[in-house]
Amino acid sequence: MFHHYFANAIVECTDIDQKVVEVAQKIFGIQFDDRLKVALQEGREYLAQQNPTVKNDLIIVDAGFGSG
Repeated sequence: MFHHYFANAIVECTDIDQKVVEVAQKIFGIQFDDRLKVALQEGREYLAQQNPTVKNDLIIVDAGFGSG
């Protein structure tokens, strides 16, 4: 959706579960490339490691805990 409305957007994602990434690719046809990147890492750790002078236009958080 982001690339449809914002053609020049670079989207960086994180997930702590490799299986979620595999499902995104296999079931939903997600293709990672220079414009859509994924890091297998906890999101807060990922942000903490980024260059503090680089500004993000948007940060979306989708956090779940437990088994549900």
